Amino acid sequence: MIQTDGEPWLLHIAPASAATTPLFPKPLLLARVRPSGEREIIINAIPVADNLGTIVQGLYPNLLARATSLHNLQSYAISTELKDILKSFPKRPNLLPAIRTTESNWQPYLPILLSNWREGFVAILEKQITPPSHSEAEPFSRFSQLVEDPTNPRAIASFYNTLKSNVKQGFDFEIDLSQHPNLDIDQLHTLLDNLKLLGVSIQSVELSAQLHLPAFAMLLQSRQIGLTSNLEQTITGLRTHWKVADEPQSHHN
Repeated sequence: MIQTDGEPWLLHIAPASAATTPLFPKPLLLARVRPSGEREIIINAIPVADNLGTIVQGLYPNLLARATSLHNLQSYAISTELKDILKSFPKRPNLLPAIRTTESNWQPYLPILLSNWREGFVAILEKQITPPSHSEAEPFSRFSQLVEDPTNPRAIASFYNTLKSNVKQGFDFEIDLSQHPNLDIDQLHTLLDNLKLLGVSIQSVELSAQLHLPAFAMLLQSRQIGLTSNLEQTITGLRTHWKVADEPQSHHN
């Protein structure tokens, strides 16, 4: 893979007699050469950004994002700095990087490919009000539903069940309650009870920064559910998904 003028390209080198790869039916021909009298070869270039899904699924299937409920996560929104952040990401057995986006596409994989990070990662589709389709969900391993009414567990269950039908691999599920700064612990307790009865498996809950999170964390920890937060707090003993806004920081337990 090479990068020119900020745009990454994948080089494809093959004998001129070889059939055109079906993965990339219209590559850009760079050269035809015959090195030292050997067979003629062709060199093609494929724009990475336009072919991310094909590149990952066809050439690097081991890079597909994983589902994990056992790790702490440190997640970043897509940005031009992600490649460098991942290059310096700490390698620890209980910590994984995650890339989050509200757009259902393969863009989270571009910094992974450019950074040479190969230790596994999580791709999060967040702030979703309606369940993504199968093709929209394909790049992701974690989904976060933006909950409009925390007193309506059946709406969450409907979202979750549709998601299960659309996603063809294992995934993690978060509920985003960050728009409810007046949520109390009893309300969350009741919601989680009802969701359990409805068969909804939750790996993490995002809460408003205005709440006293350590108290909510005790409830979540007792249910083996993680906490999603962008606050700089230490919450001992709990799986945590820290949403990092700017510079990488060490928010994990």
